[in-house]
Amino acid sequence: MGQGEKQLTLEFTSNDGRCALRIQSAQAGGRLASKLMYREKANSWEALSSLHIDLTDKNHKQAMHARVERQASRLIKRQEYAELDKPERILSQIPKALFDKLSRAEYYDEVAQAVFYHWAIFKSAQRADESKSADCHCGKLDTYLSGESPFFCLEDVVVQADKAYGLFDELSQASDFAGKRFIPEQTLVFLKQRTGTGVSASTIDRIFKAEFRHFWKAELTEGDRNRVLKAIQARSTSPINRRYDPDCIAYHAFWGHDCGCCKNYEDICRNCSAICYLHDRACIDCDHWYCLWGCKPGCPNEEPAP
Repeated sequence: MGQGEKQLTLEFTSNDGRCALRIQSAQAGGRLASKLMYREKANSWEALSSLHIDLTDKNHKQAMHARVERQASRLIKRQEYAELDKPERILSQIPKALFDKLSRAEYYDEVAQAVFYHWAIFKSAQRADESKSADCHCGKLDTYLSGESPFFCLEDVVVQADKAYGLFDELSQASDFAGKRFIPEQTLVFLKQRTGTGVSASTIDRIFKAEFRHFWKAELTEGDRNRVLKAIQARSTSPINRRYDPDCIAYHAFWGHDCGCCKNYEDICRNCSAICYLHDRACIDCDHWYCLWGCKPGCPNEEPAP
């Protein structure tokens, strides 16, 4: 194998031994090729999804979601739902198994991360089939683009309602803006009603941001808003950027290194979400299989809002 070339072959079998998955990935010359094959019993291997990615393209991560959608559309035309369900159940067990088996360097490598691309293809096809839709949508995930997590479609990031409730309730305790308290009542009720279940992080984000936007515009005066922005500015020598996203104030993600900000940089936070906030809080010790090298240990913004 030449310098810079990498290969990885993974084979997993269902618990009853009736089904098997094989993933073959190879990286060479700045390109990644990966194929997922499946078989039942002693049947021949059948290729279900394949990927060819130019890793030298600086926009290859931004294009990954569209690539997954195209592959999912092809897959759903060829397979019935029951045929999708069996390999997906095996796929869902692989990331944790890889995290336990591989070194961190091996786990972070693209040949191993191809597992997540194939998994997303199956999940997108399943969602389309369940909704009787031809749209295999795969929403862009901020933590993947920023290098903080493996690849997921936005729709597939599910968090435990109990854990999310505790974190958002804790966040609201420190959410006093210009002397006025922000309590995300709709968000907390939504999560409490779903105790013991998993909920979509994108749904939480949508409800939470809508509540804060109403509070920001209806409950705070222009003077209040200016005082909040000046208080944030007083904590740093960086100037307030006109493009600053007010939604990030709700998460106390004032700066690029704060929990909830969807990257890690020294500037005003310009993009934040429930996914990034819950991810940052969960990955404080960076020992979870869904955290990558961009995970920032600790939450430096655990302080009251201005």
